[in-house]
Amino acid sequence: MDNLDKIVTNVLSTALITPETTPELQIFDEQERDVIGYFFARLLTIYGAAEFKRIMPDDQSEKLTKREFGKAISKYNRPEINKAMDWVKSQKDKFEQGWEFLSVGKCVGAIREANRHQALHQKFIAIEDSSVVTKKEGADLMADMRKGLFE
Repeated sequence: MDNLDKIVTNVLSTALITPETTPELQIFDEQERDVIGYFFARLLTIYGAAEFKRIMPDDQSEKLTKREFGKAISKYNRPEINKAMDWVKSQKDKFEQGWEFLSVGKCVGAIREANRHQALHQKFIAIEDSSVVTKKEGADLMADMRKGLFE
């Protein structure tokens, strides 16, 4: 039995190689750390501590998860993250399938989708004949169109 234990230990010690998650350490500035922290704080409040710890049971796994999704999260600001997290919370509260358990990747995707600009669904003002529009009216129409695109 001792020989078998030595063989197993030897095989395991030579076979287990832990790769790094990224080739070099990612460095986030203060604003990026703020929005990443805000995102994970919202996840904690929406899903609760037990579900949060199920996905990230220790500090090391939480750090690795933040590093993995940090660049995608840091593209957005707090209001954009808040908009998506409010939607995620409503999905969870309505018991929508797929949102009952925490999935960091799905929640990051929700941020992207909640803040995607869909120009085809925005208001569009067509000026058919520019000769009947004064310069001032044209400027007002353009301002209304720009306003409609970013609402």
